[in-house]
Amino acid sequence: MTVKSIQRSVQLVTLAGVLTSTISCGNTAEAPAGTTAVDTTAAAPNNTTQSDVHELHWLNGWWQNPSEVGIAFEDWKLNDNGSMTGRSGMVVGKDTIASETLVIEQKENKIYYIPTVKGQNNDQPIPFEMTSAVADSFVFENKEHDFPNRIVYYKLPNNKLTAVIYGTMNGQPASERFELSR
Repeated sequence: MTVKSIQRSVQLVTLAGVLTSTISCGNTAEAPAGTTAVDTTAAAPNNTTQSDVHELHWLNGWWQNPSEVGIAFEDWKLNDNGSMTGRSGMVVGKDTIASETLVIEQKENKIYYIPTVKGQNNDQPIPFEMTSAVADSFVFENKEHDFPNRIVYYKLPNNKLTAVIYGTMNGQPASERFELSR
């Protein structure tokens, strides 16, 4: 596999640089076992359930998902101002191919997840506003973006997380599920 083909594979991933194991058509995906399901088909509640970006600090650190191609990763760092910066991509052998830079920040009373995906959207960031935070899950949305337009994170026991992204691909509803662990 060439570096160019690996880079193309990484560019196809829009969240966490993780290779997906399933793609399903439809607007819903099952919540991971032991978590509270977030109804992603209904209108998301207002930001009344969120307090501040500190609730997301558990993301801090290295998350990974080994595969045949390499190790997909998401790496988060806490900043002095309480925001978080990260990157995601793939480690193949001794090479790290980063496909996204990530920011989670609070502006006034709203929290934003802001990925910048290399080779997409003219390399400009795309803000997703937090629309729901319930127990150990939270939802970010940008209804004007095609795929993804909704990102749902689930914090799981034993240093694991699941992320599910939703949107439209080729005019059809689609979702992708990502499993990561420390």
